Amino acid sequence: TTFLQLFADSITGDPHFFDETGKNFLFLYEGIKYIYNIKIEEDNIDTRREILFRAGLVKDGLMNNIYVYGFEAFKKDGRKNTIFSQSCIEKEYLILSAEQFDRIENITPVSNKIYIVENPSVFLEIINYIKKKGRENFSLICSSGELNMSFYLFMDKIEKEEIDIKYSGDFDPEGILIAQKIRKRYKNVKLFCYEKEIYIKRDNRKKLSDISIKKLEKIVDEELKEIAEVIKINREGVYQENFLKEIMEVIGG
Repeated sequence: TTFLQLFADSITGDPHFFDETGKNFLFLYEGIKYIYNIKIEEDNIDTRREILFRAGLVKDGLMNNIYVYGFEAFKKDGRKNTIFSQSCIEKEYLILSAEQFDRIENITPVSNKIYIVENPSVFLEIINYIKKKGRENFSLICSSGELNMSFYLFMDKIEKEEIDIKYSGDFDPEGILIAQKIRKRYKNVKLFCYEKEIYIKRDNRKKLSDISIKKLEKIVDEELKEIAEVIKINREGVYQENFLKEIMEVIGG
């Protein structure tokens, strides 16, 4: 795997030669699609990241990362990745970047349940909560808002058989779309704390713009349609931090 900026510099002397705002990026992008005979349904940021990665190119460098807690990883020769193992012993979370996944064959959670949350502050609060409770064998992922390549690489390498995976995010169009993207790619992911009752009980909501509301038209997931309609009617969103109590009740002690 090579960072896009370093690849550009190695062949042109300009690390920004393939910046996404310029025509050179489009030439590169279309060329990769042609060489690998890739057909796409929709041209969006996620699709572009995946196609670049198909050619061994990663955007964003260390900014393209994921936060995880409670996982073991195995190298291509079958040995355990000691960084993951030590993080489990010390009960600390890891911040992983996309290029690290070249050296990982597969990933297993220390629990038969995996919780995914959208926001880093919620991720950290949950870890603090389970530490205080003395909870053992707990697996947690933070998607950090808009999904990036590190998230997909991590999820793709998880051994998912007999694992219960649940996702919770913001009650807003962007959060609902993230949930839909995850469930479209990973069919076994369930929702938690996305009930309309939780949304309705919140007084501290944020006003949503017309542009944001229009994004709800893209929701086709049957389980998300109900809450999407409630948000559309109220034209207000609720951040995940505002219903931490309900999240902790689901996670339990």
